[in-house]
Amino acid sequence: MPDVTLTAGSAAAISLSPGDALSVRAIVAGQVAELVAHSAADPRERLSTLLTGLAEEAHTLREGMTLWSQEYRPLLRVEELTNDEHDLALEACTPWLGRALGAELVGDCCWTSFRAWLEGEGLPEKWVPYPVGIFKRADERDGRYGLRPGSSRPGDLVRFSAASACTVLVSACPLTRGAADPAAPVIEVTWNEQNS
Repeated sequence: MPDVTLTAGSAAAISLSPGDALSVRAIVAGQVAELVAHSAADPRERLSTLLTGLAEEAHTLREGMTLWSQEYRPLLRVEELTNDEHDLALEACTPWLGRALGAELVGDCCWTSFRAWLEGEGLPEKWVPYPVGIFKRADERDGRYGLRPGSSRPGDLVRFSAASACTVLVSACPLTRGAADPAAPVIEVTWNEQNS
């Protein structure tokens, strides 16, 4: 079973075939990961958190739900989760968001990581899709949004299966990092083929 560990501000891209499994696991408490997915056939087709929330009548992840593309096709399914606090509404972390929250950015922000991959695929788009915020918690008070510390505990995970061939990008968010040492691994991503 291949695996990769991420430090805050780093990211990994994993290619999945239908039926393959992928898990995102917190190594340290309080760490957030952000995830986007693109169709292998056409990377312009991407996971839509808005459409997923509407289709699944959900604002967070739950076991058994499907993550849909903006073309109304299933990309991923949620098979298991040990923590039910996740976000489908907020954008990827950006330098602007870091400044607004007074947070110290370590490494690349999630937006930078996602955009670099898009450019590598020949899609130099300014717009970056909204991610699934794994262990990410929004705080709404008096009509204002903010971020609370990530909800993860060491060992918490979300396991997905691929509903169609896709590339999944996982970024360890540097704004809500759980480790004081910027070089410490904070997120582990593992995946395996259906028949392996």
